[in-house]
Amino acid sequence: MKPYYFLVLFLIGCATYQSKLTRPLIFLQNGHPDEAAALLKEDAYKESDDQLVYLLDYGLAEQAAGEYKESNKAFLQAADVAELKDYHSISRIAGSLVLNEGMVQYKGDEYEKLLIHVYAALNFLMLKQYDEARVEVRRIHERVDKLKMDGEKFFEENPFAFYISALIWEQTGNSDSAYIDYKNTHKYAPYFAQVREDLLRMSFLKGRLDDYAKYKKEFSDIKVNEKDWKDKTQGELVVIYQQGRGPRKQPHPSSHSLPKLYPTYSSGVQAKVFINDKLKDETSILLDLQDLAISTLDRQYAALIAKRVAGVAVKAVIASQVDRHAEGLGQLAWMAMNMADQADLRQWVTLPQTFQVARISLPPGKYKMKIAAINVGEKETGEMTEQEIQIFPRRKTFYNWRSFK
Repeated sequence: MKPYYFLVLFLIGCATYQSKLTRPLIFLQNGHPDEAAALLKEDAYKESDDQLVYLLDYGLAEQAAGEYKESNKAFLQAADVAELKDYHSISRIAGSLVLNEGMVQYKGDEYEKLLIHVYAALNFLMLKQYDEARVEVRRIHERVDKLKMDGEKFFEENPFAFYISALIWEQTGNSDSAYIDYKNTHKYAPYFAQVREDLLRMSFLKGRLDDYAKYKKEFSDIKVNEKDWKDKTQGELVVIYQQGRGPRKQPHPSSHSLPKLYPTYSSGVQAKVFINDKLKDETSILLDLQDLAISTLDRQYAALIAKRVAGVAVKAVIASQVDRHAEGLGQLAWMAMNMADQADLRQWVTLPQTFQVARISLPPGKYKMKIAAINVGEKETGEMTEQEIQIFPRRKTFYNWRSFK
């Protein structure tokens, strides 16, 4: 009896990845991303079955702290870990069937793997390393093309990847590629008003008169600013706002061996952008990552259930074999294995609930900028950032901000 007894105690007593994220998340919510990153760093660079999720959460903590170079060190290593072939031993595969999925290496969901390159591109953009940013853009498109060939559909729900790509192409002077990615963004996020203006502006400036006429008719709610679009003295502020926290995995109410994603409450749902103390714009949702994550997991349930059903059969065989050798212990073994059969709750915990964007045209010069999170009643939550920014003619100044509350 003792081996089974101690096995159950060991499995129940092991700290889960989510429990180890409790303190880092508290630091992030209290505005101390540097301290959160310090708690995650050791596990991020230590080989383990959980290394990928540690790298992802560490990378986002460093990005929130403004340490874009260190953040990208983590994201680029995460990309390598996610792509490595994982040859599990027969015993580990059997263990995942009998006990839980946490016994095998976490490789991440496909939307998480794509976001690794999106975040790397964003970091390079913030570092003004545009050649490196273009490399990550190419990797984004290569991954999307592969997913299309494999019949995956989720990429259609990730317009943020296309929009970051378009911003990088436009900043580096490749207007043709930018125009294509603005089109892709609108295809998958027709509700996003900013990209409608982008398509009007780009088609006008590129002299694509048929497209311009079509967009003017289709986007009649968007103000046409031909004079401003042609003004080569104007610069632009682009605010990328990562709002709140994405859904959290918990055991499914119908089965403790299956995961379920539950929305996480965020007090701030949007952000206002002030320039020299004057309200200039509010951010608009480009991608609801919470919905994307939940729909992705929903599509995986058939495969997850099939694997757990297979696990039931394996556990029955093992319990029968135990009972043959020690009558009466088979039932105990069956109970112990079912107690240990827990849902795999590993995930990229620090992802935001939504990605939002605001774009503001400004004359060149220095400005005092304030970004403040607001609640559903449009009242400021107290979570904010203030910075002095420099605007250059015909160039974009990017600012990335994350709120966690």
